[in-house]
Amino acid sequence: MSGEGYMELRKMKADEVIDIYEGQFADDMFEGFGSFSSEGKLIYKGYWRYGKKHGQGEFRNKQG
Repeated sequence: MSGEGYMELRKMKADEVIDIYEGQFADDMFEGFGSFSSEGKLIYKGYWRYGKKHGQGEFRNKQG
């Protein structure tokens, strides 16, 4: 998958959304600008390269 999109990662048994990524993809990895949230709280918003946080961005822990 390449381009821009939205991905939900769910628990296997409960089928509830746990993690969400919204942003750019390249070769099935987070690539470019995007945001990642876990359990409804923003964790990282910024740049990604090869599926990992890279360059400038804003990182927050679960307490904010």
